[in-house]
Amino acid sequence: MTICYFRFYIRIKKAASDLQIWTLLTNRPWEESSNSAEIFLQDKIKVDLINGKTSNLYHTQDSGLMVPVHHSTGFSMYIVTIGFGTPKRNYTLIFDIGSDTTWMQCKTCRKCYKQDKQLFDPSQSTSYHNGSCKSNHSNTYDQKYGDGSYSNGILGCDTLTLDSDVITNFEFGCGQENNKGFGAAAGMPGLGRGELSLISQTASKLGKSFSYCLPSPQNPNSGYLLFGKHAKSSSSSLKFTPLLQNPAYNLSLYFVKLVGITVGTKRLNVSPLLFSSPGTIVDFGTVITRLPQPVCLALRSAFQESMSKYQLSPTVGILDTCYDLSQYQKVTYPNILFHFGGGTDVSLDQSGIMSVHKSSFCLAFAEKERTSDFTIIGSTQQQALKAFFDLKGGKIGFGTKGCHN
Repeated sequence: MTICYFRFYIRIKKAASDLQIWTLLTNRPWEESSNSAEIFLQDKIKVDLINGKTSNLYHTQDSGLMVPVHHSTGFSMYIVTIGFGTPKRNYTLIFDIGSDTTWMQCKTCRKCYKQDKQLFDPSQSTSYHNGSCKSNHSNTYDQKYGDGSYSNGILGCDTLTLDSDVITNFEFGCGQENNKGFGAAAGMPGLGRGELSLISQTASKLGKSFSYCLPSPQNPNSGYLLFGKHAKSSSSSLKFTPLLQNPAYNLSLYFVKLVGITVGTKRLNVSPLLFSSPGTIVDFGTVITRLPQPVCLALRSAFQESMSKYQLSPTVGILDTCYDLSQYQKVTYPNILFHFGGGTDVSLDQSGIMSVHKSSFCLAFAEKERTSDFTIIGSTQQQALKAFFDLKGGKIGFGTKGCHN
């Protein structure tokens, strides 16, 4: 089992007019995997979740969240600590960028999975009340995920605390029946773009922009998550591509227009239309990038040609271009460039090209299972890249060496 732990630390420094809140993350380098199949199984679950759901996207402004991030069995599972109720109690939730409803297991639940800490007890919060905060909503919710996990129950209103920001009358699900798939976390906050998402419910106070950089194993003490004006303050050097909406599919997903890929100096001879049906999304919960079959075959061929002096080794699960590079002190991979709509070209960091499994170094791209599945740009390819999401401006910016700056 490959386990990579991430932790966030908050450093606060006094600026001329306000407090700047920086959220930094660190991780431990990847440990050797004794069961790569488990890694790919967990990643498949996430991919199925994305392709099997229809829900929503987005996040905040001036708030720096204390966010421990756990990379469990190679599967990106990001944990955010959020305060609920009066008096405030902290709960750790697995955050999801593809759904709207924030929910937690409640003490009154009829079917619960085992979680690390206490269940949310509505009777212990003086600010809690049953039912929707909005009169036009149902008083129940039913959240299903592509891997078969689910949560359903009643809607409630209470006070939400994000670091120093307090949001009253926040609507969330009080889980009564909840099953597998959520580890030992208390629930999930919905970071979609729908009316009930955490993003929408906090928009008037916290705004609509955020920035992150996922650290690479080579620089485990780097990385960050920033919100609002602090995210925007370092975005001038980024290259932007439009953030698309695809009303035929999940509005929560971060759709972008990927039009091509270059390996080394060779642009792959593939049609841009391959990426647009049904669309390309950016997701940091999926580890391995998923591409249409013709694109994946062309990428593999070009990469192997550039790496011809190294001997191929057996495949590892879904990864079919692997090398035993353990005898080499330094290996430089051919550059891989993503071409996005708007003339935006983004060069992957060297750490975002290969996935390491024991002594095997494998090209971290895989074919989509079905042509109807989304093309997904996963977390490996985003390592050491700065990503800035400007929901109000309708664009996503990318920059290299983001974790170092």
